[in-house]
Amino acid sequence: MDKLTEQYFRAAISEIKEKLEGRHLLQEMARIATVGNYEICVYSGEGPTPHFHFKNAKTGQEGCLKILENDYFKHGKYQAELNSKERKKIFNFLKENTKNKIYAEGTTNFQIICNEWNINNDSNPVPLDSKLPDYTVLKKKGTGH
Repeated sequence: MDKLTEQYFRAAISEIKEKLEGRHLLQEMARIATVGNYEICVYSGEGPTPHFHFKNAKTGQEGCLKILENDYFKHGKYQAELNSKERKKIFNFLKENTKNKIYAEGTTNFQIICNEWNINNDSNPVPLDSKLPDYTVLKKKGTGH
């Protein structure tokens, strides 16, 4: 490969790395669904606090809700909050039985989040029969750990 071609490839790779910085790769996450403007995901390697992410598809802002309690889990760049209508929409989605045919009939979307947390973060599993917190009423406003 000549020097000019090599420089071109190095520049292209550098540009791609910059654009992808801070993003989770597909193999590092489980995309659960899109609810309204929000993509609901569980990422891998997330530490000891069970939580899931919500990302606004329009603004790119992202935040997290704890799986086992009705509270935000703010950490790093994940600082976004939801208004009451958005929280209600996500809460109602989580209560519903999944439409995904690979799961047993009667499996809720919340149970899928619990299962995906356990698959992607096995050092701190959550019980699959965990009670869905009422995200329409938050315990406290985003306290982190």
